[in-house]
Amino acid sequence: MRGALGHPKRVGMLSYLMDRREGAEEAELAAAFDLTLPGARYHLTILRGVGLVTVVDRPATSAAGHQVVTVAGR
Repeated sequence: MRGALGHPKRVGMLSYLMDRREGAEEAELAAAFDLTLPGARYHLTILRGVGLVTVVDRPATSAAGHQVVTVAGR
């Protein structure tokens, strides 16, 4: 887990998500942290890999980047 929090963008993303009860969309996180969508997904994959965040798919009609990310256990 230490490695997962070894990058300031990941620490910031986790903090951002902790402040939002409903979580945030991937695209929102990308914009908030000046990342491309693939860049945001890279960091989220690392956070998800250690169990810190959960990614939930929106309905199939949603556009790319509309998966909702929440802090794990919420």
